[in-house]
Amino acid sequence: MLALTRNSNSLSPWRSFADLHREFFNAFRDFEEHEFGRNYPSTRIDADEEKISMQTCLPGFTPEEIDIQYMNDCVTISAEHNEEKDQKDDKKVRFERHSGSYKETYRLGAKIDFDKAKATYKNGVLYLDLPKAESEKPRRIAIGK
Repeated sequence: MLALTRNSNSLSPWRSFADLHREFFNAFRDFEEHEFGRNYPSTRIDADEEKISMQTCLPGFTPEEIDIQYMNDCVTISAEHNEEKDQKDDKKVRFERHSGSYKETYRLGAKIDFDKAKATYKNGVLYLDLPKAESEKPRRIAIGK
């Protein structure tokens, strides 16, 4: 089936300017999304009535280098790794320094029971299970007669 559309402003002198404006700013938006030299670990967030589950890829970090904080319905995950290697032989000296850091804050949109929250780190992936507070869980309201 052939779809026909009507373009009511095809004679407008501003149409080409509007198209140029849209294309110009779309190009910058795409550049920001794929900025060179930046790596954003992927994060998956699942929520149901009982809990919020998060999985964040943090390869190369140890559990001791990862910090998780909760405040004002937000979870902040940060990690920092610093490594120095110093090798000395008879003929050469080699010194290497590696560092990396990550910090991201996620607004959960619900209060959690922080005392029951669990975090595990396995094979470079951080797993968070954040049970919702009782005040956030749905409740049934009875209809009066």
